[in-house]
Order: sequence, then C-alpha cells, then structure tokens
Amino acid sequence: MKLVGFLLGLAILCLLATQLSFGLQQQIAVKRKNSEGDEEKELAISDTLGLTEQEKELEKEILSSEVVKPVANLETDSKKAKKAKKLKKLKKQKKRLAALRKLALKRQAEQRKRQAEQKKRQQEREEARENARRGYIKKRGDATCFDGLEQHPKMSKLNCSTYKAKGFCKIPFLKSRMMQYCRRTCEFCVAAAPPIRRSCHNTKFGCCWDKDVPAKGPNNEGCAPCVNQYVQLCQQFRHKCGDMTENGAWVRRRCPAKCRVCEQSPEMKELQRQKMAKLLETKLVSTSIKERYQRKEKKAQKERTAAKKKSPNKNKKRKGRPRNGSS
Repeated sequence: MKLVGFLLGLAILCLLATQLSFGLQQQIAVKRKNSEGDEEKELAISDTLGLTEQEKELEKEILSSEVVKPVANLETDSKKAKKAKKLKKLKKQKKRLAALRKLALKRQAEQRKRQAEQKKRQQEREEARENARRGYIKKRGDATCFDGLEQHPKMSKLNCSTYKAKGFCKIPFLKSRMMQYCRRTCEFCVAAAPPIRRSCHNTKFGCCWDKDVPAKGPNNEGCAPCVNQYVQLCQQFRHKCGDMTENGAWVRRRCPAKCRVCEQSPEMKELQRQKMAKLLETKLVSTSIKERYQRKEKKAQKERTAAKKKSPNKNKKRKGRPRNGSS
C-alpha cells in the first residue's frame, strides 16, 4: 500500500511539472509575437517617413502618452466624482442632523421654561394660600422693614437691587438668605392683615357664635344651638380645632361645643347626658367607653359637690376671739 501511494504521488508531480512547462512555452511564444509586431510597425513608420532614431523614440513616447494617459485620467476622474458625490451626501446628512439637534434643543428649552413658569405659579399660589390661611399679607414701606446688607461684610459691596435683577429673590435655596439681608427690595416684609368686618358686627347685639347670623338678644337669643353635630367625629378630630386650615374650619363649624367656640346651656348638657346614658345601656358601646364615661361623671359630681360646699361658707361669719378688747 505504501508503494502504491508513493507511485501515485510521483505521477501527480510529473503531471504538474508538464503543465507548468507548457504554460511557460506559450507565454514566451506570445511575447515573441508581440515584439515582432512592434518591430514591423516601427519599420513601417520609419520607411514611410524616413525618421531618425531620436525622432523614433520621441514618437514612441508621444504615442504611449496619448494612449495610456487618457485612460488613467478617466479612472481618476470617475473616482473623484464618486468621492465628491459621497462627500455631498455626507454634508447633507450632517446638515440635517444639526438642524434636528437644534430643533430638539429648542423644544427642550421651551419645555424647561414652561415647567419653570408652572413651578413659579404653583409656588406663588401656595404662598398666597399660606398667607391667607395664616392671616398675613405682603407689605412694603414699613419703618421696621429694612435691608440688612451692612451686617454682612462680603455682600455689602453690592446692592440689593442687583440681586433682585439677577432673580435671587425667587430662587428657593437663596430665598431665606435674601429674606435676611434684602427684605425690603424683595418685598418679603410681612404684616398682619386687617380684621374682617362682617355685616352682623354693626347690629345691636352683635354676631352669634358662628359669626354669620346677627343675635337678637344679649344672651345669644336667636342663635343656633351650641351642639356637636357628629359626636364621634368631634371626639376623634378635636385636635384639629385650632388648625387654621379647611379641616379645622369644618371641625369648628360642626363641633362648636367640643372646640369651645360657644358655651352650651345647662339644658343641652343634661340632654346630652341622658342620651349618653341611654347609649350606655345598650350593647352598641364598648366597656372601655363606658368606664371612661363613668369616671368623667364621677369627677363632675365631685366638682359640683365641692362647689356647693364652698358657696355657703362664704356668707358665714368667722367665729373666734374678739379683736381690740371688744367683748
């Protein structure tokens, strides 16, 4: 088997060598034919024109330049034209991208401006609501309100008007500092709002406890009864009685007795006690509430008895030794 493989390899190498030699012979024959044709052309030209050797060389150079150079120029021109087209396309694309980027930046800037304006409006509304809730208004021109830049040596070189022109009065993280040093120019001077005068204040007996209805007598005659409309809610939200918000106003309006806006009459208090006693008898109320109510009732009874005991002792005369030798 090894001999067979070796013989096959030799046969393949011999075939390749013969093919290469045949190809080389063909190339040599073609070159000879080309050289013979060129010589015949030169002889024909020299015979017809009777030129010297120098002139023949010049003609060869001219012919080679006329034939070869235009082809090279055409190739370079086509390449240059393609490159120019590509460059034009790239420039157009770059211009479009730049225009789109500018538009996007403009839109972003407009959106930011709108958002900033909306935030400013919201802040102004919130400040106005807070001032209205607290009962304060902006005021400028008081003697007590003045700028305090002289207290700060680094800032005293500039003027508060420059800070206001730059918008420092409206920047949130600089607002506290400007309130301290440039209150007058930034219009941060605050004064108490004047009290609201209602129509019932001008009547003979004034307003009722709700400050809307005029009273018909000195002892709040003609006024609504001082009663809690929602007992459980009034007990749950009594801590909001002093809150100066809408919730606090609602609690004061619906729970005047619990918030002590008005004084309940003894008759109304007795009615409430009777209602509570009836509720305690039922199973709707828990034991913890019953125990609390019983404790409160015991304390109230002790206070009443103590008050009754103190009242007659005041009118009694003191008994003791006579003063200044009086018998």
